[in-house]
This record gives sequence, structure tokens and C-alpha cells, in this order.
Amino acid sequence: MDREIKPRSLWHLGTFAYFVLDYALAWVAVVGALRLSPRVTTAVFDGVWLAPNLRFIGYGLPFGIALGLQVTGLQRTQAGRGVPETTTLATAGILGGMIAFSVVHAAVEFSLVGRFVLLLAFGLGLVLVVGSRTLLGKLAESDRRRAIIIGPVATAETVHAAIRRIRLPLDIVGCIAPADAATAGASLPARCTEAGADELIVDLPEGPVPRERAALLACSEAGLRVVDLGYFFERDCECVFLPRLTEPWFWDFEPAHAHPGFSAAKRIVDIVVGIAGLVLFLPAAPIVMLIIRLQDGGPIFYSQTRVGLRNRPFRILKFRTMRRDAEVKGIQWARENDERATAFGRFLRKSRIDEVPQFWNILRGEMSFIGPRPERPELAAQLEREIPFYRLRHLIKPGLTGWAQVNCAYGASVDDTREKLSYDLHYLKYASVAGELHIVLRTVVAMVRGAR
Repeated sequence: MDREIKPRSLWHLGTFAYFVLDYALAWVAVVGALRLSPRVTTAVFDGVWLAPNLRFIGYGLPFGIALGLQVTGLQRTQAGRGVPETTTLATAGILGGMIAFSVVHAAVEFSLVGRFVLLLAFGLGLVLVVGSRTLLGKLAESDRRRAIIIGPVATAETVHAAIRRIRLPLDIVGCIAPADAATAGASLPARCTEAGADELIVDLPEGPVPRERAALLACSEAGLRVVDLGYFFERDCECVFLPRLTEPWFWDFEPAHAHPGFSAAKRIVDIVVGIAGLVLFLPAAPIVMLIIRLQDGGPIFYSQTRVGLRNRPFRILKFRTMRRDAEVKGIQWARENDERATAFGRFLRKSRIDEVPQFWNILRGEMSFIGPRPERPELAAQLEREIPFYRLRHLIKPGLTGWAQVNCAYGASVDDTREKLSYDLHYLKYASVAGELHIVLRTVVAMVRGAR
């Protein structure tokens, strides 16, 4: 029976959309608190939303709250999350954001944010955030997609694991072998409809044979959405499914980096960020340099050859965080909580302060602010042998932060690098202005959490 293709759920918001929503809700809460505060006269609002002397609070405090909610992980899909968990995360996020902003406000304005404003904004913000999340969660749960896998059972298990990891509002209601799908032919749409499916995720590495192609076209004509497994991972999981990656994938699209306008804008941003990063850190630089020198008398900076754009080597610059004998046994993978790091070095690595000198590499054009992390030539050569298409991540400049860095744990093995490559290649294909802003936001969150 023919039907219309079910649209993707409007309630499955992305992280950036949640950040915008949280900022809007926090802005309402903060402005409401300012208007209700007995110390803020009505006159200061006459004709304007916010008087000039209140704009820093009115716009800065909501940003702090939204960032705090990002840090707690609340700005992920709400499907499957209950009210108690949502309330706990929202409370921690709002309080954390308020404390952080209050410190900044005191340092910049030399004054404190009123306790009444903070208390009322907290109450209003908590109600708005928890209420909106609860509503969106119920809407997402009521509008869950139902899919059938056309492929081996192992594919269904892989998709199911990905769904659990990102809390995707999608249920796998069946798995049909390709041969069975071909045998079903024109009856395949009815079989899928009986199972309650509205989407088919197809895993046919060698491409569909004529009978399989006819069955899948019949499903499309019947109103079922038919998507390739690779496209499903790119669309919903925001990474590339490496086991099914082939050479034609790389010439099937034109990356944003190939557009002169995007490349020019990215370079301008890199220059501005590079200068700002070095200038802002300048007051703290002598202290950091002195501590590094005093801890063991070794060098302050650490310079190392890395692989850059189109496999060209360059020298990366970092504050030294390892002991002087860190590589007496040869080249080793850097690991999270690496025992070779000094006490102060562990702090520098957690806070990412060790990477501040790389702003100089950005100014020189050897790196970009956002891109894949550059690897050592020796390790890159090993990875190229063990991971197909690894060297193609060098089609773009390496970066100080990137899509892989904000999505994956510290890479300390070939398997970890394989996972990070899936995100690097997704960035290569889908880079955009909005995507760059999203990565910057996630990077700030990673720095607050102390993640690498």
C-alpha cells in the first residue's frame, strides 16, 4: 500500500540547536529576573529591552548558562532521558554557568551580580530548561523512527550500538538478508510495513543485483525511506563508516575547503585567532615558562616534526609536558594520564595550555585552528599501512582542535585512530561555517572538562 514518506523527526535536535535553544531560554530567565528585581527600576527598561549598564549581564549570563548546560552533556538528544536525570544535569549546568559568569563579571566590571537576580534567574531557567527538555523528549519518543536492516546480522548489531551511543530516536525492528530481500521482490514493501518500519538501512557492499535493486525501488515507491548504510552514519552519527568506504567516495563531493570564499574566510579567522591567542596568553606565559624550567631544569618548549597539508612536514611547537627521558625507549603513543608527563605537565595537558604555542604554527599557515590533529611521520607511516585512506586526511590543514578531537577520547592506539579518522573524513566532506562554530563551542566544553 502506497503512503507518504515519513519525514525525519523535528524533535531530534542537534547539539548546536540545543545550545541556541538554551541561550534563548536563559535570556528569557535573566531578563525576567532583571525586570522583577526590586533594585532595578522600571525606568531603565523604558524603550529598550536592556539598559546599556545591564547588557553585559543580559547577554553574557545566558551564554554562561548555555555553556554550562553544554558541559553537563544536556545538549544531546533528549530521547530516553527521564525528568530526574534532566533536572540534575540542568541544575549543575545552570549553577556552573552562573558561577563562571559571576567570576568574569567581577573581574571585568568590578562588581557582583545581585543575589536576587541570580536566584530568580536560576529558578526561571531551571523551569524553562527542564520543561522544554521534558516536552522535547516526549515528542521525540512519540515520533521515533522504525527501521529494518537489509544486510547481515553484524550490520544490525553495529547500527544498534551506534543508536545507543548517541541516543538516536530510532528502533531496529528487523533484519533481512539481501538474498531474502531479492526473493521477496515486490512483496518486500508489504513485509516491511507489517513490521511497522518506515525506513530501510541498506548494507550491500558490492552494490545491489538487479533483483535486489527492483525490491528496493518497490519499497521507495511504496513510501518507505531507503538509505545506504554509509549515508546513515554520515547523516545520523556524523561520522564515516570506514568498513564500507571506497575510493569513489572521495570524488563524489566538493569539500567546502575547495571553495575560495570558505578558504579565505577560514584563513582570516586563523590569523585573528592566532594573534588573539598569543596576545591573551602573554601575561601568563612567563609564569608557565618559569614553572616548566624549575620542575626539572629541562627545555621550556618542545618541537617535533608533524605531517601537514598534502603530507608536507613541518615543526610543531608546544610547551614541554613530558620528562626529559620520555622517549629513551623510542617513539611511543601519547596516552591519557601518560605516566611520562610531569606533575605540571599533566595540568598543562588537561587544560590544553601546552598547545598555546601552536598559535604560532597557525599564524605561519602550517596549521589551522580547526582540522585533523597532525601526527608524527613515523606513526603516520604505520597508520597508513594499517588504516585504509588514512593519508587522505592530509587533504586539509591539520588543526589545533577538530571534529574528531571533540567526539573521541585520547587516541592511543590504531583502533582509536581509526575511530578518529571516521570523524576527520566527515569534517572533510561536511565542513561549514555553522560546523566550525559548533566545533569551537565543543572545544570550550572540552577545555572546561579537562578532556583532550
